[in-house]
Amino acid sequence: MDLTADMGFLWFFAHLLLFHRAFASEDQYAATIGEDVTLQCRAPRDAVVTVLEWSKPDLSVDDYVFFYRNERSYEKYQHSSFRGRVTLREAFMKDGDVSIVLKNVTVSDAGRYKCRIIMSNAASGERVLSEESSLSVADAEHMDEVSEPVGRLEKAIQRNANHEGGQSVAVAVGAGVGCVLVLAVVVGLLVCKRKRPSSPTCNEAPKKKRGSEEMI
Repeated sequence: MDLTADMGFLWFFAHLLLFHRAFASEDQYAATIGEDVTLQCRAPRDAVVTVLEWSKPDLSVDDYVFFYRNERSYEKYQHSSFRGRVTLREAFMKDGDVSIVLKNVTVSDAGRYKCRIIMSNAASGERVLSEESSLSVADAEHMDEVSEPVGRLEKAIQRNANHEGGQSVAVAVGAGVGCVLVLAVVVGLLVCKRKRPSSPTCNEAPKKKRGSEEMI
């Protein structure tokens, strides 16, 4: 029973690790409307790329962002919104670079992308490699309107913190000293109350002795 539980835990941990690595390895890109953005993907340097597919999950299965086969690209397989806007960064895929340049980015270009490579080499034969990335697109004018007041607010808060820093420290120190004094008074009162009844209290003056001692 213990062995089964241990194996179940190891199985869960292994899948969790694989999920984390897959999520962490995803490239993320940001662009503003009208810019050109490069989505990176790479094959081994010695591989011969026979098929390259750049796709987007929200497109139909037969529509691609970019499609390459037999040493040429096919625009007819591209989705209409990407035609004429996507090129290889390296026309001859130098050193396995199969990254694409997406020109004149629009809001609808935002989302996840998948790069799928079918390649071959003399040592290992045909292999398939895939990578995923995500693109976020923002309106430049809108971002300026939002970021400008936020930046001013951050600077004002920083100036106020620097100006009042000394006063805050002084108040904190004063409060700490006050607490210590109050605590000392309380402890002193408790000690006085615990003294023996025959001995004078802390708030009473010693009484004068009678008899012969009064005459001296």
